[in-house]
Amino acid sequence: MSGPQFTHLQTWSRKPNAAGQSVDQVIAEATRDPEFSTHVENPAPPRVLLGTPETFAADHTAHVAARSTTVKMADGSERTKAIRKDRHTMASVVMSYPVPRSAIITDEAKAKLAAWEKRNVDWLREKYGDQVRVVLAHDDETHPHLHAWLLPDNDDADATMLHPGKVAKKEVEARCKENGMKPREAVKLGNRALKEAMTIWQDEYHQLVGVPEGLTRSGPKRRRLSREQWKAEKATAKAIQKAMECADAAESRVAVIEDQERKVQAEVVTLKNVHGKVMRDKDGLSARESAVSAREKAAEAKERRLEAQATQIIQTAHTEAQALTEQAETLWAETQAECMTMVDKARGERRKIIRFMKRVSDIVVRIGSALGRDLLGKDLMRDIASIEEDLVAAENPAPEADGGDSPGL
Repeated sequence: MSGPQFTHLQTWSRKPNAAGQSVDQVIAEATRDPEFSTHVENPAPPRVLLGTPETFAADHTAHVAARSTTVKMADGSERTKAIRKDRHTMASVVMSYPVPRSAIITDEAKAKLAAWEKRNVDWLREKYGDQVRVVLAHDDETHPHLHAWLLPDNDDADATMLHPGKVAKKEVEARCKENGMKPREAVKLGNRALKEAMTIWQDEYHQLVGVPEGLTRSGPKRRRLSREQWKAEKATAKAIQKAMECADAAESRVAVIEDQERKVQAEVVTLKNVHGKVMRDKDGLSARESAVSAREKAAEAKERRLEAQATQIIQTAHTEAQALTEQAETLWAETQAECMTMVDKARGERRKIIRFMKRVSDIVVRIGSALGRDLLGKDLMRDIASIEEDLVAAENPAPEADGGDSPGL
């Protein structure tokens, strides 16, 4: 890209100026209101690079209304004092691209235009911050250009404070008046201060936007340059742009390398952390393996102890069982012997009783014969015979039904 830069800063009030320009007219012209777009052959909606142009008028109205003040009247009452309509409450910046729209047809040319637009938006935001509310791009005129709308953030909505020339003019004129200078001389010095301040503003724009984009500070006619001088200046601007692009590329490359170094360092740190974690995990795993091994050994030892205890218990139980069995057998033999002894003794006693009963029977028979009382003797004999039968039955008991080994008594 070659050619001179163009940028213009102006402030506006809600009340139209001598040329009929006002806040509403500036907004309508930039948004391509048909009533204010007669100077464009084929008006087209602007491209929005920043903000919301549809709500800007309402935003401006609210911005100004919020800065109204309350004053106390002589009678003690209060009254709202609104911002005067002739106060400049909005600023606009126009930036024009020095290449005709008809020449911007290649991808490279379109990319350069996009880069120029981005650089302008970045410059505006860096210089004015949040006071920049809207940036629009017009593509329907001979040269592409941008419109930026600003709202001042001071308490009295004074947009002239965004205009360095007007600020300088006010300060110089006020100082001159304080020193008793004639009004005409004060205005003359004020205008000179305005021009100098705007020259500085243009120089700043050229340094931050024009030079990186290969633009010259101004055109050849303004400074009465010859064709050769103008070509040389454009070549110099291109060379400066190329040098700055190379510097930017080198800076970008350095930034890429530094970013890669940071990434590598971050990866190294990550790897160190991972290695440390792996080592800690390995140590922890070894510790857990040792603990598991120790627990397994303890379990095996416990199992062996329990097995030995169980074996000992079983052996002891077996020994005690054998002893109890032997004791039971001995007791059984002794009991059986005692029982047999008792049986034999009982049998002897029964035999004695039987013999006694026989003697009794004989005695009864003899007594009965002697007395001649046979009836009494027969009854007694039957009783004695019954007793003898019972004794004989007791002497020779019948075998038990269950076939037990225990002898009957």
